[in-house]
Amino acid sequence: MATVLSRDDQIIEHWGVIADGAYVAEYQTRQPDPSHWIAVGLVTPAERMTDRSMPRLLVGSGKTEEAAILDLELRLAQVEAALVS
Repeated sequence: MATVLSRDDQIIEHWGVIADGAYVAEYQTRQPDPSHWIAVGLVTPAERMTDRSMPRLLVGSGKTEEAAILDLELRLAQVEAALVS
């Protein structure tokens, strides 16, 4: 995970990758409010597929950064289950 710091060394965003299954999500987290985090991920197939190769944008949210990433992972699993079946 990469981190970007502001001038006063406050964390303003993280980047990471969720690569578990047929799809990969490259995501970025942000904290728009002190009690709210979001994780926005661009989801692409891990391997080239036919009509299912369209990139998708998914969003997870939570009260902590970890909760937002877990929510994004859950949404990724739901999309993967719908597209792979």
